[in-house]
Parts: sequence; structure tokens; C-alpha cells
Amino acid sequence: MTLETIVEYIEILLNLVLVIRLFSLRLGRVYAIFTVYLLTDLFAYIVSSCYAFDIHPVDYRILYIGTRVVDWVLSLGVIYALLSAILKSLPGILGYSKRLLNFVFAAAFVVSATVVAMNNAIQRVEAWRDTLDRVLAITYIVDQTIGATVLLVLAVMLAFFLWFPVVVPRNLAVFSVGYVVYFFSITASLFLQGAQSAEGARIISVVLTLITCVCYAYWAIFLSKAGESVPVWVGHHWQADEQKRLMHRLEEVNGVLLQTLASKKAI
Repeated sequence: MTLETIVEYIEILLNLVLVIRLFSLRLGRVYAIFTVYLLTDLFAYIVSSCYAFDIHPVDYRILYIGTRVVDWVLSLGVIYALLSAILKSLPGILGYSKRLLNFVFAAAFVVSATVVAMNNAIQRVEAWRDTLDRVLAITYIVDQTIGATVLLVLAVMLAFFLWFPVVVPRNLAVFSVGYVVYFFSITASLFLQGAQSAEGARIISVVLTLITCVCYAYWAIFLSKAGESVPVWVGHHWQADEQKRLMHRLEEVNGVLLQTLASKKAI
């Protein structure tokens, strides 16, 4: 059994442990969406592992396309749920942030569609007779674009979270930091493996899978029922007067945005 296979089995085991842990804790909406995401990946892992035993329950291309489309939807769901949880006390900023996210993700789909139309690799694929191969190639390109976009949004959210003195439940802080690292490993695998030699691809795959395993273990250990009610402040440790000034500025911006949203609804 190769090292790559061993690491993949460890990932499947830790994925299952984390799913059981999340179900037992009965946590909120953010974690419910993520649990479905984990179950989708777990299903894909189990089915794909059958190929090692020369068992082909479904065409691998269909498995990849189907699971990736579901993962796109769930990834966006996690982002919106995280945003709602972090900005729960600032509804004005939350409302405009959601509008901005709608625009960003729409632009990402437009960019991916443009890349698909202009990419020479896709033009070559279009000469193939098998429609499924064309859909697979298109899915891979869209996957890269969406992955990079979600990662950028997560980085901006984390920067806000770490800079401003926003108090959130401990679980949310634990999940947010881990999710940035987790999604980085997922996105990196889309961009790095295809650009390396076969040996390099295997090494990268093992490293990124180990990062994913660490994230699963981190969440399983540090997420807890008590963490839903324990407030933490993990951002920059400002002086008391600076902290008050920043929060006052945030509340002012929030108030202005709330008035703007209310005036637009009244029109």
C-alpha cells in the first residue's frame, strides 16, 4: 500500500469522525451546511476508493462533475452563513456585504465562462466525440475559478475578523480560521498538481491531504457545545480607546448603511 493511499484512508477516517462529532454537537447553520459538504466528499471518497479494487459503480467523470457542482453550491452556502454569523450584530454592513458577494460570485461565473470559451485546451477537447469529456474539462476550469474566488473572499473575511475588535462565539473563531486553511489546501490542489511532474503531483497530493487531515482533527478536537456560548476576541489587540474608536466607526457605518437600505426599500 502506497503512502498516498494510506493518507487518503486517514483522510476518510477523520472526515467520518468529524461528521459524527458535528452531528453529536448539533451545532448551528454554518456547521450544518459544512456537514453536508463533508458528507458529499465522504461519498466521493468511498466511491472513488472502489476503483482501486477494479469496482466501477459509476463513471469517474460523472462522479467528479456531480460532486464538484454540489461542492460549489455548499461552499457558497458556508461563505454566506459565515458572513451572517460574523456580522450578526452589524446588519447594515451585512446587507451590503451580501450584495457585494452576489456581484463577486456572479463575476466569477462570467470569468470562468470566458476562460472556457477562450481556452485552447477546451478548444481541443471540443474536437473529441465524447460530450462527457468536454463537460469534465469545463467543470475543472470553472472549479479553479470558483475556488480562487472563494479563497479570496475568505481571506478578506479573515482579515476583517482579525483586524476589527469583533467578538464572536469561540466555535465560530475556531471554524473560520480552520476553514481558510482547509479551503486553501483544496484550491491549491486544483492549480498545483497539473503543473508538476507525476512524482511532484504525488508529493503535493500527500502534503495537501495531510493539511486537510490536520484541519479535520483540529475541528473535531476544538469545536464544542460550550464554544457556542463562549465569546472570544481573536483579532488585533488594540488599546481600550482605539478599540472603542474602531467599534464606534463600525457602528456609524452600520447605521448609515441601514438607513440607506431602509430608504431603498421605501422607494
